[in-house]
Amino acid sequence: MSLEGNGHKHGNYHDYYTFHPADVRTSLLPLDIFQDLYDNNNNNDDDDKIFNVLDIGCNEGNLTIDMYNRIRSELSNDITIHIIGIDIDEMLIDRANKKDKVVVNSNSNSNDTIQFMTVDIMNNDSRSIISNRKYHFISIFSVTMWIHLNHGDDGLRNCLYNTIDLLTNKGSLLIEPQPWKCYKKAAKRLRKLGMPNPSYFGKLNINDIEKQITVMMMKSDKNNSDINDKLFTSYNTYGPDPKWGRTLILFHKSTIRKRKLDQE
Repeated sequence: MSLEGNGHKHGNYHDYYTFHPADVRTSLLPLDIFQDLYDNNNNNDDDDKIFNVLDIGCNEGNLTIDMYNRIRSELSNDITIHIIGIDIDEMLIDRANKKDKVVVNSNSNSNDTIQFMTVDIMNNDSRSIISNRKYHFISIFSVTMWIHLNHGDDGLRNCLYNTIDLLTNKGSLLIEPQPWKCYKKAAKRLRKLGMPNPSYFGKLNINDIEKQITVMMMKSDKNNSDINDKLFTSYNTYGPDPKWGRTLILFHKSTIRKRKLDQE
């Protein structure tokens, strides 16, 4: 069943992609970015030719499927893609599982898989469902605000650090953080609907979201190996997109190796 409030408390909006199309996000990413990410993960002779992807907060799967097709168009057909989309809302996952998941093209690989699962990323037992593998690439599109509002500053940090633990040693994490103005809109919407504010609304110290998430995620000079081992060495930003004003931040656990481009 779906969660209370039809998405206004947890961000699990039904029919979300009718007002926030999936291709707006993927169009921000540069051509061949997934080839670069794959090459960065597989730069030795024992390449197993697998690319594991996790999409956190997948809603009813449109963006997950769009991203799969973007990745599939970039990687050669001898590379197998396994992509998992997770969401807290069982009804949205049910819708996702009923969709046609693969667009057949010249790069198709019959071993590719797209799975959708009901998982609460903030719950250790629930998260264990997707912890049996390491992921080369993880995406979190427009989810950080809802985690932040419902679980506070510490909840947001813990979510991001736990997500990093799911990555390979050279994996990358793509985050689309909602800016602070979205928090204000969410509060206004809840008041209009006569719904209570999320648990931590008005109690948050992290507010310059894009900047503070970037600081939080990068390695520091401090001698705290427990934290530093989780963090990233480099990042790229893409956007903001012209329609929604959102920026994508792509963090890398090692410096990404860019292929030499022909300048002629």
